[in-house]
Amino acid sequence: MSKPKRGLSRNAFVWTIGVLAFLGIVSYVIYTQMNKLASRQAIEQAKTHLAKKSYYRAMNEVAIAMYHDKTNPDAYFLWGQVELTKYHNYPQCAYCFSQAIEYSEEPSAALYFLRGKCHYKSRKFKKALADFKQAAKSPGKTQIDSLQFYIKRTEGDLDLVTDFN
Repeated sequence: MSKPKRGLSRNAFVWTIGVLAFLGIVSYVIYTQMNKLASRQAIEQAKTHLAKKSYYRAMNEVAIAMYHDKTNPDAYFLWGQVELTKYHNYPQCAYCFSQAIEYSEEPSAALYFLRGKCHYKSRKFKKALADFKQAAKSPGKTQIDSLQFYIKRTEGDLDLVTDFN
């Protein structure tokens, strides 16, 4: 009688583990990409609903987008837009814009400006001024150039703050 070869079963085991690991990695990558795609599609739907001022539906789509990708800065931006426009919940929209800034690779001037507006409406003038200054230095600054006057005017005296409606 001959003994079974141990090398063959060990090779089969190693190959099985390797194939399972490869399939696991491929499955994870596909799952992640599909979630990002679903999140982007939900964001597009949310933008459509927000343009129609259908805030409830927009928030439903934002929730779907966040379910699929919790780090999507567009989801937080749209959530902040709804909080700012519909509910005037300034602390919550400041939180949303802060999350959008955190998750953005390169935050735009609009994000800092809107967060500054929320801080201003919450009467947190120093935070608002810091955000307005950051907006003036950020990409997309050409949209925010009118802030230069505001920043220069309020740099020394925070009582000169005017409303942004």
